[in-house]
Amino acid sequence: MVVSVSGLALVSKVGLMIVNGGRYGKYKLCLADGSGVISEHTKWQDAVEAKARLTHPEALNYVLSLGYEPEEIRQRLWRALHILSLGYVDEIEPGRDYEVESESEAELFYRVRRPARSSVLECDCPDYWRSYTSGQCQWERYENAVVCKHVLAVLLFEGAYRSDKEGYNALG
Repeated sequence: MVVSVSGLALVSKVGLMIVNGGRYGKYKLCLADGSGVISEHTKWQDAVEAKARLTHPEALNYVLSLGYEPEEIRQRLWRALHILSLGYVDEIEPGRDYEVESESEAELFYRVRRPARSSVLECDCPDYWRSYTSGQCQWERYENAVVCKHVLAVLLFEGAYRSDKEGYNALG
């Protein structure tokens, strides 16, 4: 049964989750309290898009507006959007220091920091440092800096929230 959500008040109060439907490969966007299915999708990315449309429309619009990006960047952007929609980004020091919870491992947190006199973010996750030492996954739109999904989640967080509040948009 698919339920209709008539307004964001219910979504904000209860929250949303994406559930993998098992061997049939359906991804269900559900209310987090288990009270109903909002939509079903055959692709994980479509479920993330549906969730972000309700929770973070500005960040979703940015990701959708990018057009062509290298495959590795696109995959990390969708992962970052999922992390953001889960509420896993916490700002410790505005514009400088963030804590991002792992998308796949509960109670594991990564620090994403903008070092002094630097405009780019760094992350302490293994993927970031593997990419950093190999010179892979550098994003042209972000000063050719290395990006992992945690750095991208923070950039989406900054773009979605600061642009409204302070006229600042880290994503341009």
